[in-house]
Parts: sequence; C-alpha cells; structure tokens
Amino acid sequence: MKKCIKSALCAVLIFLLITGCTNTLSDDSAGKNESKTNGHEPITIVTFGRNYEPLKKALKKVYPEINLEIISYKGRNSSRYTTTLLKTDNAPDIFTSVHRIDEKLQKEKLLSLSGYSFVSKYDMSVLNHADVDGSIYLLPNGYTISGIFYNKTLFQKHNWEVPKSFKELQQLVPKIKEAGVTVSVSENQYPGNAFTYLFTLGATNFLSTQDGVRWKNDFILGKADASGDFKQCAQYLQKWIDLGMLNYSEELHDDSKAEEYFAQGNTAFLMKISPFRVSQNDDGTGDQYGGLPWLSEDGSNNVALTNSSRYFGLNKNLEKNPQKLEDALKIMEFLSTEEGQLAALENPKKDSIVLPLKEFDSSVNDIYKSLEKSVEEGKVIPLVYTGWEDYLEPIGSAVIEQESGKLDADQLVEKINTIQKKTITEGGAEIYADVEETLTLEETAHLVGTAYAAKTNADCALISLGEYHGDKKENPFGVNGCLFKGIKINAEELCAVNPAGWSDTIYTMKLTGNEIKQLAKTGYDLFNDGNPFPYVLITKEGSKLDDDVTYTVVCNETTDTVAKQGKLKNAGVTGQQALIDYLKKIKKVNLETIRWK
Repeated sequence: MKKCIKSALCAVLIFLLITGCTNTLSDDSAGKNESKTNGHEPITIVTFGRNYEPLKKALKKVYPEINLEIISYKGRNSSRYTTTLLKTDNAPDIFTSVHRIDEKLQKEKLLSLSGYSFVSKYDMSVLNHADVDGSIYLLPNGYTISGIFYNKTLFQKHNWEVPKSFKELQQLVPKIKEAGVTVSVSENQYPGNAFTYLFTLGATNFLSTQDGVRWKNDFILGKADASGDFKQCAQYLQKWIDLGMLNYSEELHDDSKAEEYFAQGNTAFLMKISPFRVSQNDDGTGDQYGGLPWLSEDGSNNVALTNSSRYFGLNKNLEKNPQKLEDALKIMEFLSTEEGQLAALENPKKDSIVLPLKEFDSSVNDIYKSLEKSVEEGKVIPLVYTGWEDYLEPIGSAVIEQESGKLDADQLVEKINTIQKKTITEGGAEIYADVEETLTLEETAHLVGTAYAAKTNADCALISLGEYHGDKKENPFGVNGCLFKGIKINAEELCAVNPAGWSDTIYTMKLTGNEIKQLAKTGYDLFNDGNPFPYVLITKEGSKLDDDVTYTVVCNETTDTVAKQGKLKNAGVTGQQALIDYLKKIKKVNLETIRWK
C-alpha cells in the first residue's frame, strides 16, 4: 500500500466535507505579535486547533524575512467559524479550513492559485477534483484514513480474532465481556460525531447504493424523508448500540476523557471519527492500537473513513498589498513541499499520514494496512458535512438520544422527519437572533456573561478570553470568536463563540467582591505558568462590587484553587441553552442589547 494508496486517497479525499473581529483577535489574542520588520508586514494564520509553531520555525529557515503571525482560535466549532470569517471578510491572510468551502465562496473570497508553479507539485487527481470552474483556490495538507480503533495488546493477550464483519463482532463481544473488559467507549462531545456514526454505518448498506446517493440529495431538497429504505440505516445503528459499541455517558462525553479512558488499557474498542495514535504512549511504548474498517453485516461492504488535515488558500484581499502577497505566495510554495506539509502537520511520523504530492511515497503503519482492502476497492467514505449544515446538530443530538436509550430506531426516523419539516418550513436551522453590530472579543464575552448570569440568577459573571500564548498554549474555555454584523445566529454560529460549546454545563461560585475583583485583575492561569488569560467581569448595569459582600458569580471554567475557594457548584444548565434563551429574548444583538440591565 504505497503510491497506489496515496493516489486512491487523493482521488477521494478532496471531497472531504467535515464543522472588525479579526483585528481584535490579532491585537488581543495573538499574545506576542510579530511586528513589521525589514518592510515585511506579518502574514496571519489562525490556529483552529493546530500548532503552527513547527511551521513557523521551518519557514523561518527558508524565508527569514517572512513574519508569520499565529492567531488563536480554540473554540468549539472551528469548521463553522472558518466559513464565517471568510463570509464576513475577516479571514486571515493564510486561509485554513478542515473542509472544502462552498465553490461560490471560494471564487468570491479566495485568490486563484492556478497560475503558480507550486500547484503542479500536487498529484493530478487532487487538482482535478479541486477544480472550481477551471481554477484552484484550496490546496490540501496531509490526509489520514481511519476506522474503528481497537487495543491490539488486549486482543493478543486474550487470543481474540479481529472481526471482519459485524456478525463476527457479535460473536466476539460476549468473550470481551466474559474477560471483564469494557467493550467500547464512544466520542460524542460534538453532535457531528454522532451524525457521522449514523451516516458512516449507513454507508455499509443503503447509503452506498445509487438509491442511497439519490436519497441524500433528495432529502436536503425536501423531496424525500427518512422513512423507507433509510430506516435500515437507523436499524443498523441500533444494532451497534445494543451490542455496546456505541454509547453515551455524561462522564465520558468529552472526547479527551473518552480517549483517556480507552488509553487506560481495559477497553477493547474506541469509536471516533478522526485519527488516533498507534500506541498508548506518544513514544511508542505501552499498549499498541490497531484499526479495522466500519463493518457491514457480512463484511462484504466494509468502509474506511477519510479525514483531511487542512486545506490552505490565500485571502483575496492580499492583492491590495503586493509585499504581503509575495510573502504569502512563498508560504504556499513552502507548504507545497514535503518539508512544509509535514511542518504544517506538527512534524508527524511520515508513516502516519499520506501527502497529496506527486513525489511523496510512504510506508504505512498497521492501522493503515488493516484498511488497505477498503481503500483499494474504493470503499472510502468522506465525512458528510457540506450541504448538511442545518441538520448536523439536530440529527446528531437525536442520535445521541438513541445511544442514551431515549429513542429506538423507529423513533429516530420519526424525529429526523420532524427535523426536516421544521428546517424546511423555517428556511434552515432555527435563528435565535440577528447581529446588528460587530462585537469585539470582549463584547462577545460580555454577551456570554450576561446570558449565563440571567439564566442562573447570578450577581456577576467572569468569562475568560482566548489568546495565543505560544506552543500549544491556548484557552479552550474562553471566548475565542466574535459575532459579526449581518450574521444570523443559529446553533452552529452560537457554538463557535460559546466557551461552553454544545453541551458543557456552567457553574456558580460564592466569592467576596474583593476576591472577584482580584480574579478579574489577575486572569485565568490555566497552565499555572504565570501567564494568565484575561477575564472579563460582567455586572448588572456595570455596578461596582463591595469588597466585603459575598456574591454569586457564574463562570464556565476556573482553576482548581478558585473552584475550591468558591465552592464551585454545577448550575444544572448548559451554556448553550443559557445563550439560546437570552438571544431569543433580545432577538437583535447590538451594543445596547448585550448590556446587562
């Protein structure tokens, strides 16, 4: 599985569908900004969950004159926020995305790369499928293929055969339980995960047929519902739930906690939609992990899931600044080399990824070898997000209900039909409010704090902000994104700026006015390194706090020390619901309505 695997992947993976404020982010959350040196203004790039320090260092060796400015976004919905930045003309110079962008938007907002020599370094199959009316706007970074992960060490210890079909999996699970081993842990932090479980398992039967392909298009257009043949997808999903392969628990709903649980060494399978490491420890020691495809009933239509690391493009506004454009093109040139591709991937092991370059060849690890048959047969399924943006959250949430035992297969189908009717009737996902004025990061935090306080009857709120503090030091618990004028806030847009994400609950504490003011002054020292992230303190009508009076303060996260000091208490409501309720009340977002009155 060498060059042929790379070519097969490139042909399929390009279809991956995974999902004023920029100046504020640059000034306030870049931490240590790059200043203009030697006449070269900084070229901006947003993290979106990626550590670009290796790229920055590698780039500096080749082009010492280029200043790459890394801007932080550690929010909970980077796929939506990337598109929002582009739509509202707030995108960074180097545009990055984890999914392909709408073709019309590419043409309007991104620079055509077709005439530049570095494009010829990519595999022809990539260029063919990246074509937008004869032009190339986005070029991919490395690809991975993944399936269901299992603990190879446990399998070898108990002499278990790796299943090649769902029927074989059914025969294996009782043996796993008899050995006192947990069958599986599932990642369900984001509704998109659960949505993908349904559609990936569905691709092992109905959705991979011509009728299934037509159904997906017809469903989005409102010409077909989830009744009929699609029901077998929901029924097959139920079999995986009943077997214990897919499950939901409040304790492990956070993806990192699910992975940590699997890594403890007494769980047979890990269900997730993105790649995972090959061993228990990063240095290769400990339990070894393997992968198997998403299994069909009899094993005749097993599929692998493809994931693109990133797509890179250039902001069209660079044409207004020749010097910045020249530097940005050099960066794209560097990203089109093996060295640049690997640096953008945080210097991974070469055997864990496939690069879309003509000259790249790679041996593969055992996880990839186990998926070789599915890839060679063309049974490779991309994430199905584009076109389904209005359905990701409600259908994904419904699947989580099914995993939790609140719905069966027939009820899931009924709920999907209800979701479709509601979405079509309302012209898309439910809109909670319209943004009339662009909010800065601090102003967005003010809105969040006001909503949290209103929901919990708190006296004040402390909301931290996202900033870039260097290598892998970002704040996932703060407000990382802004709300832009003209945006209609639905669940996806809201999650992009809500520090509590889709489903995290918020908390209250009892602290004196003096303690609260000290926290607001010192900030949120997440990494205990003396370099805290700033807090925004929100009080009703901007009122001052008395030092000696004890107040109820609402927050999303805080340090262990402060949590103990303030007797941290779960408020029993998610941050998302608190914001939804507040936005439905105010309907219009502007500097006046975000004030706590």
